[in-house]
Amino acid sequence: MMCVLLTVGLLESSAGDPGVPVVIHRRVESMSCELVQRGSLMTGKDFAWIEIEGVNGEVYSPELGPDDYLISPLSIPGRVSKTARRSGFELKTGSTPIPDLPAVVGLKGETKCPDLRGAIVETERLRAAKRDQLQSRIYAVGSEDITPPSNVRKSPPKPDQPASGNQTEKHEGTKSKNKKAQGTVVLAVVIGTEGTIQRVHVTRSVSSELDKKAAEEVARWTFDPARKKGLPVPMEMMVEVNFTLY
Repeated sequence: MMCVLLTVGLLESSAGDPGVPVVIHRRVESMSCELVQRGSLMTGKDFAWIEIEGVNGEVYSPELGPDDYLISPLSIPGRVSKTARRSGFELKTGSTPIPDLPAVVGLKGETKCPDLRGAIVETERLRAAKRDQLQSRIYAVGSEDITPPSNVRKSPPKPDQPASGNQTEKHEGTKSKNKKAQGTVVLAVVIGTEGTIQRVHVTRSVSSELDKKAAEEVARWTFDPARKKGLPVPMEMMVEVNFTLY
């Protein structure tokens, strides 16, 4: 049993990149009203997200409703469009943006829609609930639409904790000072949405001493988290720490 860490690009836009201006259409209360907002479509190497005027943080497609979509008043470069669609955003063209945004508009005749403040509060409440639901689940390696954690980094060991030996991407090669103990400790770890280790469980033991050292070593690791079409999500994966005599 082993774990190979896949390396993927970081979710970063170019420094100072304002993104592509977009108008975001989000259904509210019923199929008959939309909340229409200005924002920017941002892209990194592997994922796209949107930044909505008046809304803090990045917004990813899994948080939006199935009828939500984006319209850009400008031509979207092919690479940006491809990344956005791969990230789950629906892009539409050919409509004229509403000049006074944000706004709530009716889609059918004399439809009675909520006021702007109420529409924003309710839409953001639903989005936050959907994000919480998606991030409350622990995903497994190989889950559909999930990019696994990548780019492991190690924090310095505590003063009373000696640094371990060199390790490969399979985390092999830790040296054991115990002349009678060597082998591979296999751990199931949960990597949270911030990329830190949230839980460690020994699934293959060597000895209580080496099991503890392996858990301490893994607890120092930080990753770029797993992502569901860009949205950070928790993931459980198996890792090995190999101890060798010297």
